Amino acid sequence: MKKTEKLNNIIQGRTWELLETILYDGKDFFLLEKHMQRLVKSSMDFGWKTVDIEIVKKELWNSVTRCKSSKVRLTIAQNGTINIEISPFILPKNLFGVFSKNEQQETKPWKVYLDTIPMNDALRPFFCHKTTYRDPYETSRKRLKIGEAMEVLLYNQHGYVMEGSICNVAFFRDHQWITPSLKEGCLPGVMRETLLERGHIVERPIQVSELVNGERLLLFNSLRGCFNGILYFKPMSRNNFKKYQAFFE
Repeated sequence: MKKTEKLNNIIQGRTWELLETILYDGKDFFLLEKHMQRLVKSSMDFGWKTVDIEIVKKELWNSVTRCKSSKVRLTIAQNGTINIEISPFILPKNLFGVFSKNEQQETKPWKVYLDTIPMNDALRPFFCHKTTYRDPYETSRKRLKIGEAMEVLLYNQHGYVMEGSICNVAFFRDHQWITPSLKEGCLPGVMRETLLERGHIVERPIQVSELVNGERLLLFNSLRGCFNGILYFKPMSRNNFKKYQAFFE
């Protein structure tokens, strides 16, 4: 049975597609090549027809004719069908935030709440690839009542930090910014990859047990860039605490 068929069984036949959310500044697409590379890798990993990057790029450029700064939502189905949605988006003044010589914090730090339940390891392929199957992320956001300028911090069943629901993350440890390892099940974000290549962050596992209530962290994705967050713990139910308290010891 192909990997896609197995995944379809796990999510009870729900349809899903590959997804990329791309920032367009009115002249160019931010980190376009990295988005394309991720699409190709995901299509290969799922055993789909290989994505024709040149066709995708042509469709993207055709879609933004006369557009100003925009959020571009690109999806590709298993049969190769391309769909593009464009919506207005205010450009961040400084995509690289604290890593820029002219750091500008436009807004207050986001409130980031540690989830009270770990993510299901059976759904790992959907965490390691960006797809339209967002149910686990949306469930976590609803559980923590996440609203505007807020994020939920996710972790796996082994007690290791993964990412946020819409952002990769980094914590300051030993005089450097540390981002969770891909092996823990986080999305290989294109902004994350860029920060790693530039030496702004390094990769290593981060245990939930080492997190500190109220500590600062960095959030980043290719749409909003890099910005600050503050971590908060919400009370767990008694049953959940007993089940997962080893993570916090």
